[in-house]
Amino acid sequence: MATKGKVSPEEMQEFYDTSRQAGLTPAWMGRGHDRKPSVEPFLWRWEQAEPLILRSGDIVTPDRDVERRVLRLTNPGRDHGTTHTISAALQLLLPGENAPAHRHTPTAIRWVLHGEGAYTTVEGDKCYMERGDLVLTPSWTWHDHNNEGDGPMIWLDGLDTPLAHNLEATFYEQYPEDQQPVTGTGQSVQKYSSGTLRPAWEDYKAPYSPL
Repeated sequence: MATKGKVSPEEMQEFYDTSRQAGLTPAWMGRGHDRKPSVEPFLWRWEQAEPLILRSGDIVTPDRDVERRVLRLTNPGRDHGTTHTISAALQLLLPGENAPAHRHTPTAIRWVLHGEGAYTTVEGDKCYMERGDLVLTPSWTWHDHNNEGDGPMIWLDGLDTPLAHNLEATFYEQYPEDQQPVTGTGQSVQKYSSGTLRPAWEDYKAPYSPL
């Protein structure tokens, strides 16, 4: 320790105690201790997960009490989250169901695994979903899910909830109605389906990042 020989052990302890009372901690006290990662290697198997997420359709219904019918991919080394920064989950939406509109600070993505005929409305934009689609839900944007199809829809949710939680930046709000008004259909596809090409006269005016 850099302070060895400068003061007596009693003086050193008195210094530490006084520092703690003032809300101060000497940084040199914790040097050299690497934190062990909490995330463990783990494989989630579809043949195990699929019947369980389908069975959940008989267990709960997405409403204002449940909000979303999801099974989180929880890492065995953690109480919550797939990693220390990302939370992944499987979500099921049955025909005719509505997952009510809400918004939150964690950013979300939806990667569709099974089904067609459902859609997610993000800030008024009705985005139809089918297998292989990727739907982005930027931070603090209103969004709800609806299934107009004849079969179940399953997708993978990905949110940075653990990161937002660790930053103490997690906020959530319910929309006054179960569904938000639809102001357009497929607007994001029309604007962004050509890669980086877009009309030169159009400026991005939304109050949130598109990613």
